[in-house]
Amino acid sequence: MIDQATSALVGVWRIAAFEDRDDEHSAWVSYGSDPRGIIIYDRTGTISVHLIAEGPMPSSSGYIGYWGTFRVVEADRQADGIVGTVEHHMEGGSMPDLFEEGVERPFSLQGDRLTLGDGRTARRLLERIR
Repeated sequence: MIDQATSALVGVWRIAAFEDRDDEHSAWVSYGSDPRGIIIYDRTGTISVHLIAEGPMPSSSGYIGYWGTFRVVEADRQADGIVGTVEHHMEGGSMPDLFEEGVERPFSLQGDRLTLGDGRTARRLLERIR
C-alpha cells in the first residue's frame, strides 16, 4: 500500500488553503487572505514546496519555500481514498524555523484533493494540477 500511496502523491499540487491553530478550540489562522503556491512530489522522491502569503505576484515578503526528499511511511486504503503519513526531509529552505518542524505529516488523499496535517492544529488543502 505504501508504493500505491507514493505513486498517488506524485504530481503537482496547488495550495488552496494553508491554515494553523494553537489547539482544537482556537480559530483557524490562514497564511494570508489568498495563499498561493505549489507542492511538487516527484517520482524520484524529491519534494519542492513554494508558498506566498497573498496575491498573485510572487515576492520575498511572505514567501516560504523548501526542497528535499519525501517518503510515505504508512498508508491505508479508505472507501474513498488513501490515508497515511508522509515524511518531508528538508535539505534547504527559505527560513531556519522550517527545520525545527517534525518530518511527519498525516495525509488524506481523495481523488485530486490532498489534505496534509492532522486536521486539528494544521491543515493544508491542495488540488492536483493536471
